[in-house]
Amino acid sequence: MALSSDFRPGSFVFALCALMVSALWVRESLRINTLGIEWGGPRLFPLAISVLTLINTLLIVVLESRGFYRYMRGTSLRGIIEFKWKEIATTVVLLILVVLYAVVIKSVGFVLATVIITLYSSLVFKAKLIDAVMVSLIISIGLTFLFKIVLRVPLPEGILGW
Repeated sequence: MALSSDFRPGSFVFALCALMVSALWVRESLRINTLGIEWGGPRLFPLAISVLTLINTLLIVVLESRGFYRYMRGTSLRGIIEFKWKEIATTVVLLILVVLYAVVIKSVGFVLATVIITLYSSLVFKAKLIDAVMVSLIISIGLTFLFKIVLRVPLPEGILGW
């Protein structure tokens, strides 16, 4: 049985993961010390952004779950087993890669880590290899220029030293 056109399993799994991350972000924002200030203070901006993110991801989960419900309602147990696992696996690998990016960026460096994640992301979206390489290099060099030179933000240099 083919999936209905309004259900995308990868989007549904990503939405659920984003909901969990945004809920953790709200929790961490609530732990910021207010420094005795009743309104505003250092907690206001992170809390406002994290609550807006939580609301948006909750909306995305609701919209994606409608397609999931329609799919499951008209599907037998055999249809559930014949699920499109490739799309979910691609999404899970991308999420793992994002976590690895955050973990290895200090040791590998911003430029190399950004090239790797943007290259994989481009290939997931079925870009040609040469286009994916060019886009990942342009994004990596462009972000490095923006943050390091224009905004003067120190970036992790890693093993390459730049």
